[in-house]
Amino acid sequence: MLMTLGILSYALGDVAWAIIELGYNQNPFPSVADIFYLVFYPLFALGIYFLPRAKFSYLEELKIILEMGIVILTVGLIFWIFLIEPNLSNQEEFFPSMISITYIIGDFVLLFALMRLLYSKFKEEYYGPMILLGLGVIAFIVSDCIYSYQNLQGTYVSGGLLDVGWIIGLLVVGLAAFLHASDEKYNLYQYFKTLPLTQSNFTSYLPLIWALIAFLLLIQVDRIPYQPNIDLMEIIVGIIIFMVLIRQLLTEKALLIS
Repeated sequence: MLMTLGILSYALGDVAWAIIELGYNQNPFPSVADIFYLVFYPLFALGIYFLPRAKFSYLEELKIILEMGIVILTVGLIFWIFLIEPNLSNQEEFFPSMISITYIIGDFVLLFALMRLLYSKFKEEYYGPMILLGLGVIAFIVSDCIYSYQNLQGTYVSGGLLDVGWIIGLLVVGLAAFLHASDEKYNLYQYFKTLPLTQSNFTSYLPLIWALIAFLLLIQVDRIPYQPNIDLMEIIVGIIIFMVLIRQLLTEKALLIS
């Protein structure tokens, strides 16, 4: 029901956007459409968060919390460097910049919901809808990030190629809902389980890859003169590396126990 209300709010945002842009020939950003779009994020994320899932052991829970923290901190660092800080520096258009930052926060909420979805145990018959739901969330986040960057640069064109990203997200989420409600269960997991991302020997290195991305970002930012908050960024990267080390220790402990 929460996800349904979120999609309904998103649809109302699309209707408001179309009326303002096509009916009144005005720029729909910022406008009342943004209210409906922004309501979508918490509702949809809460719907994913409250999906029933099986419980993990205490050690597995700690590893999951650490891995989720590593991903969220790294992506948050990327958002800050490329989207949030440039919007905060834009004093000429303060209100639109704040709306853009709110969208980024909404994407961050969706990212947290996506992490909860990825690190959850479901019955195998639900793997297909859950995979599609996750892909839909990824499409929303990527499209929003590109939109925020293009809007910051003044290069976004309504009705352009980028809009396909949101359409794909809605279609994939709709397909996930259809498969979940269908009496016939489709085993889509068989097409994904052979991918590298689903192999344990590869996923064990993902935290290290995220830590490397964060470190490379810090090196790149450090080359920019007069970069604000560089000390805070260094602390965040240090926390990410520390979390990777703790996660590795927990992995070694789990191997010893098994």
